[in-house]
Amino acid sequence: MFNPSARFNQWDSSFALNLKLVALFTWFGAFLLKLDWIVSWKVYPITSIMTSLYGYLIASLFNLCTISVRF
Repeated sequence: MFNPSARFNQWDSSFALNLKLVALFTWFGAFLLKLDWIVSWKVYPITSIMTSLYGYLIASLFNLCTISVRF
């Protein structure tokens, strides 16, 4: 799935793009998170969760646009 030389159909490539962008956005959210356990909203890494959801949303919208253009 992560091999760029392999041939996949459009659903496999869109799933791989979702996985890659969610992982990238989650890492970016964790990178930005400055752990300060005194502040209540930083006790649980909400930043990583929200950025992973944003990554999934962006990947899904991109896949929807590319699939709709193909048909």
